[in-house]
Amino acid sequence: MLFTYRYCYLEDICNKHIDKSSPLPFWDSFGKNSALEDVSDLEALRIPHFYRSFYVYKYATGMSAAVALSNGVIEGNKNGNYTNRDNYLKFLKSGGSRTPIENLKVAGVDMTKPEVVKSALKLFAKEVEELKKLN
Repeated sequence: MLFTYRYCYLEDICNKHIDKSSPLPFWDSFGKNSALEDVSDLEALRIPHFYRSFYVYKYATGMSAAVALSNGVIEGNKNGNYTNRDNYLKFLKSGGSRTPIENLKVAGVDMTKPEVVKSALKLFAKEVEELKKLN
């Protein structure tokens, strides 16, 4: 996930500069102490799906929805409440019969609310702390 967020940050910077018709300050964006290694200077160019509009945002949004779905099912099951599990199964059965936003609402995930992304960021922060403990 860290790799995805890094590219999400980079895509955000690019779009802001493109909107202003200004040059892209790649090296400045990551701080004056950062340096590109010879093997990574063209890293982003080798990934073809990055050429699709807002791919990284779509990926991060999907990850956020997945975290919300799994948290709902896991927490509900712990408490003996299987509503989230049942709603998740309804979500899977609905296939492409609705828009993705409406399908997720069937599962109890409202992507129009900031809590969905906040829950993913909370999990990400927890995982970063766990990684720090390994060192």
